[in-house]
Amino acid sequence: MDKKHQAIKEAKRWLQDNSFDAGHDLSHHQRVWELAREIANQENLKINKKALEIACMWHDVLINKVDEAKVGKRHQGLEQTLNYLSDYLHKINYPASDISLILLAVKHHEFNSNPVNLEGKVLYDADKLETLSLERIKRIIRSFDQQKMPKIALAFYIRVGKYRLTKMRKKLHFSYSRQVFDIKVRELTDSSEANSLTEKVGVNLKEFLPSVK
Repeated sequence: MDKKHQAIKEAKRWLQDNSFDAGHDLSHHQRVWELAREIANQENLKINKKALEIACMWHDVLINKVDEAKVGKRHQGLEQTLNYLSDYLHKINYPASDISLILLAVKHHEFNSNPVNLEGKVLYDADKLETLSLERIKRIIRSFDQQKMPKIALAFYIRVGKYRLTKMRKKLHFSYSRQVFDIKVRELTDSSEANSLTEKVGVNLKEFLPSVK
Protein backbone atom coordinates (compact mmCIF):
# COMPACT_ATOMS: atom_id res chain seq x y z
CA MET A 1 0.00 0.00 0.00
CA ASP A 2 1.44 3.39 -0.97
CA LYS A 3 1.64 6.27 1.51
CA LYS A 4 -1.33 8.18 0.08
CA HIS A 5 -3.59 5.15 0.50
CA GLN A 6 -2.23 4.60 4.00
CA ALA A 7 -3.22 8.15 4.95
CA ILE A 8 -6.67 7.76 3.43
CA LYS A 9 -7.21 4.41 5.14
CA GLU A 10 -6.34 6.03 8.47
CA ALA A 11 -8.85 8.83 7.82
CA LYS A 12 -11.56 6.28 7.01
CA ARG A 13 -10.81 4.41 10.23
CA TRP A 14 -11.39 7.57 12.27
CA LEU A 15 -14.51 8.52 10.32
CA GLN A 16 -16.07 5.09 10.70
CA ASP A 17 -15.31 4.88 14.42
CA ASN A 18 -15.55 8.49 15.55
CA SER A 19 -17.39 10.70 13.03
CA PHE A 20 -18.94 13.81 14.53
CA ASP A 21 -22.41 13.39 13.07
CA ALA A 22 -24.33 12.37 9.96
CA GLY A 23 -23.35 15.57 8.21
CA HIS A 24 -19.63 14.94 8.67
CA ASP A 25 -19.37 11.20 8.14
CA LEU A 26 -17.32 9.16 5.69
CA SER A 27 -19.77 9.72 2.82
CA HIS A 28 -19.42 13.50 3.25
CA HIS A 29 -15.64 13.25 2.91
CA GLN A 30 -15.83 10.97 -0.11
CA ARG A 31 -18.23 13.31 -1.87
CA VAL A 32 -16.07 16.34 -1.02
CA TRP A 33 -13.15 14.59 -2.73
CA GLU A 34 -15.28 13.87 -5.80
CA LEU A 35 -16.30 17.52 -6.03
CA ALA A 36 -12.73 18.71 -5.43
CA ARG A 37 -11.42 16.52 -8.24
CA GLU A 38 -14.20 17.80 -10.51
CA ILE A 39 -13.34 21.45 -9.72
CA ALA A 40 -9.61 20.88 -10.27
CA ASN A 41 -10.26 19.17 -13.62
CA GLN A 42 -12.79 21.69 -14.89
CA GLU A 43 -10.55 24.62 -13.95
CA ASN A 44 -7.44 22.90 -15.37
CA LEU A 45 -5.59 23.57 -12.14
CA LYS A 46 -1.97 22.61 -11.68
CA ILE A 47 -2.52 21.09 -8.29
CA ASN A 48 -1.12 18.34 -6.08
CA LYS A 49 -4.05 15.92 -6.34
CA LYS A 50 -2.59 13.43 -3.88
CA ALA A 51 -2.26 16.14 -1.25
CA LEU A 52 -5.75 17.39 -2.13
CA GLU A 53 -7.30 13.95 -1.72
CA ILE A 54 -5.71 13.46 1.68
CA ALA A 55 -6.86 16.92 2.80
CA CYS A 56 -10.41 16.16 1.62
CA MET A 57 -10.49 12.89 3.53
CA TRP A 58 -9.11 14.46 6.74
CA HIS A 59 -10.73 17.90 6.90
CA ASP A 60 -13.56 17.00 9.32
CA VAL A 61 -11.91 14.10 11.14
CA LEU A 62 -12.21 14.49 14.91
CA ILE A 63 -9.51 12.95 17.07
CA ASN A 64 -11.23 13.98 20.29
CA LYS A 65 -14.99 13.38 20.29
CA VAL A 66 -17.08 16.52 20.69
CA ASP A 67 -20.60 16.54 22.15
CA GLU A 68 -23.04 17.00 19.26
CA ALA A 69 -25.08 19.31 21.46
CA LYS A 70 -22.11 21.69 21.13
CA VAL A 71 -22.07 21.48 17.34
CA GLY A 72 -21.00 25.12 17.03
CA LYS A 73 -17.80 24.29 18.93
CA ARG A 74 -16.75 21.47 16.61
CA HIS A 75 -14.00 23.63 15.13
CA GLN A 76 -12.22 23.53 18.49
CA GLY A 77 -11.12 19.98 17.68
CA LEU A 78 -9.33 21.11 14.52
CA GLU A 79 -5.99 21.76 16.24
CA GLN A 80 -5.89 18.22 17.67
CA THR A 81 -6.67 16.81 14.26
CA LEU A 82 -3.90 18.86 12.64
CA ASN A 83 -1.40 17.72 15.27
CA TYR A 84 -2.40 14.08 14.87
CA LEU A 85 -2.32 14.25 11.09
CA SER A 86 1.09 15.92 11.07
CA ASP A 87 2.53 13.28 13.40
CA TYR A 88 0.94 10.47 11.39
CA LEU A 89 2.19 11.71 8.01
CA HIS A 90 5.70 12.18 9.35
CA LYS A 91 5.54 8.70 10.89
CA ILE A 92 4.82 7.09 7.50
CA ASN A 93 7.52 9.27 5.90
CA TYR A 94 5.17 11.22 3.69
CA PRO A 95 7.03 13.93 1.68
CA ALA A 96 7.49 16.98 3.92
CA SER A 97 6.53 19.49 1.21
CA ASP A 98 3.23 17.65 0.67
CA ILE A 99 2.55 17.54 4.41
CA SER A 100 2.70 21.34 4.48
CA LEU A 101 0.17 21.57 1.62
CA ILE A 102 -2.20 19.14 3.32
CA LEU A 103 -2.07 20.79 6.74
CA LEU A 104 -2.57 24.28 5.29
CA ALA A 105 -5.60 23.12 3.32
CA VAL A 106 -7.21 21.43 6.32
CA LYS A 107 -6.42 24.32 8.67
CA HIS A 108 -8.21 26.89 6.52
CA HIS A 109 -11.23 24.95 5.25
CA GLU A 110 -13.94 26.28 7.59
CA PHE A 111 -16.58 28.74 6.44
CA ASN A 112 -15.03 31.96 7.77
CA SER A 113 -11.49 30.93 6.86
CA ASN A 114 -9.42 32.30 4.00
CA PRO A 115 -7.54 29.44 2.31
CA VAL A 116 -3.91 30.25 1.58
CA ASN A 117 -2.99 27.60 -0.98
CA LEU A 118 -4.61 26.21 -4.10
CA GLU A 119 -5.41 22.86 -2.50
CA GLY A 120 -7.12 24.72 0.34
CA LYS A 121 -9.23 26.80 -2.04
CA VAL A 122 -10.44 23.71 -3.88
CA LEU A 123 -11.16 21.89 -0.60
CA TYR A 124 -13.03 24.93 0.70
CA ASP A 125 -15.30 25.12 -2.34
CA ALA A 126 -15.95 21.38 -2.49
CA ASP A 127 -16.76 21.23 1.22
CA LYS A 128 -19.28 24.06 0.96
CA LEU A 129 -20.89 22.69 -2.19
CA GLU A 130 -21.40 19.28 -0.60
CA THR A 131 -23.80 20.87 1.88
CA LEU A 132 -26.15 21.49 -1.08
CA SER A 133 -26.83 17.80 -1.41
CA LEU A 134 -30.06 15.84 -1.19
CA GLU A 135 -28.08 12.90 0.17
CA ARG A 136 -26.68 15.04 2.99
CA ILE A 137 -30.16 16.33 3.85
CA LYS A 138 -31.37 12.72 3.96
CA ARG A 139 -28.52 11.65 6.24
CA ILE A 140 -29.06 14.50 8.68
CA ILE A 141 -32.84 14.17 8.90
CA ARG A 142 -32.63 10.37 9.14
CA SER A 143 -30.17 10.77 12.01
CA PHE A 144 -32.54 13.20 13.73
CA ASP A 145 -35.52 10.88 13.22
CA GLN A 146 -33.52 8.02 14.74
CA GLN A 147 -32.66 10.26 17.72
CA LYS A 148 -28.97 10.07 16.90
CA MET A 149 -28.78 13.85 16.42
CA PRO A 150 -30.07 16.09 19.22
CA LYS A 151 -32.65 18.75 18.42
CA ILE A 152 -30.21 21.53 19.38
CA ALA A 153 -27.73 20.30 16.75
CA LEU A 154 -30.39 20.22 14.01
CA ALA A 155 -31.54 23.71 15.02
CA PHE A 156 -27.94 24.91 14.74
CA TYR A 157 -27.59 23.50 11.22
CA ILE A 158 -30.80 25.20 10.15
CA ARG A 159 -29.93 28.57 11.69
CA VAL A 160 -26.32 28.67 10.52
CA GLY A 161 -27.15 27.12 7.15
CA LYS A 162 -29.61 29.92 6.38
CA TYR A 163 -26.95 32.55 7.13
CA ARG A 164 -24.17 30.80 5.23
CA LEU A 165 -26.25 30.28 2.12
CA THR A 166 -26.61 34.04 1.75
CA LYS A 167 -22.79 34.38 1.77
CA MET A 168 -21.61 31.16 0.16
CA ARG A 169 -21.63 31.94 -3.54
CA LYS A 170 -19.48 35.06 -3.11
CA LYS A 171 -16.98 33.15 -0.98
CA LEU A 172 -16.38 30.42 -3.57
CA HIS A 173 -13.03 30.67 -5.33
CA PHE A 174 -13.66 29.33 -8.83
CA SER A 175 -16.05 30.05 -11.67
CA TYR A 176 -16.92 26.37 -11.95
CA SER A 177 -17.73 26.24 -8.22
CA ARG A 178 -20.23 29.08 -8.68
CA GLN A 179 -21.81 27.26 -11.61
CA VAL A 180 -22.19 24.13 -9.48
CA PHE A 181 -23.68 26.22 -6.66
CA ASP A 182 -26.37 27.58 -8.99
CA ILE A 183 -27.16 24.12 -10.35
CA LYS A 184 -27.40 22.58 -6.89
CA VAL A 185 -29.65 25.33 -5.58
CA ARG A 186 -32.01 24.91 -8.53
CA GLU A 187 -32.05 21.12 -8.14
CA LEU A 188 -32.90 21.32 -4.44
CA THR A 189 -35.51 24.02 -5.00
CA ASP A 190 -37.21 21.86 -7.63
CA SER A 191 -36.87 18.57 -5.74
CA SER A 192 -40.16 17.36 -4.29
CA GLU A 193 -38.25 14.90 -2.11
CA ALA A 194 -35.98 17.60 -0.67
CA ASN A 195 -38.94 19.89 -0.02
CA SER A 196 -40.92 17.10 1.65
CA LEU A 197 -38.00 16.13 3.89
CA THR A 198 -37.25 19.65 5.05
CA GLU A 199 -40.91 20.41 5.72
CA LYS A 200 -40.76 17.64 8.35
CA VAL A 201 -38.35 19.78 10.38
CA GLY A 202 -40.16 23.06 9.79
CA VAL A 203 -38.10 24.39 6.88
CA ASN A 204 -39.65 25.86 3.75
CA LEU A 205 -36.82 25.01 1.39
CA LYS A 206 -37.87 27.44 -1.33
CA GLU A 207 -37.66 30.29 1.18
CA PHE A 208 -34.53 28.88 2.81
CA LEU A 209 -32.46 28.66 -0.37
CA PRO A 210 -31.17 31.77 -2.16
CA SER A 211 -32.58 32.63 -5.55
CA VAL A 212 -30.30 32.14 -8.54
CA LYS A 213 -30.57 33.41 -12.10
